[in-house]
Amino acid sequence: MKVVVYLTDIADRAAVNTVRVHRFGKTRPTSTLVQIGALVHPDARVEIETVALLPPSHGEGAQ
Repeated sequence: MKVVVYLTDIADRAAVNTVRVHRFGKTRPTSTLVQIGALVHPDARVEIETVALLPPSHGEGAQ
């Protein structure tokens, strides 16, 4: 799993880290945090992109 976090204010990093620890515990995924000038929605302060690989269910995708 990889998480990319886009923040409009780098000062929000502490709040993001608090949520990450709560959600993922001690073993957090690889991540990138980037401060950007703006997001598409003018009131948005954070955008999170996640990439994950899920194992196939039994019978699905077996080759």
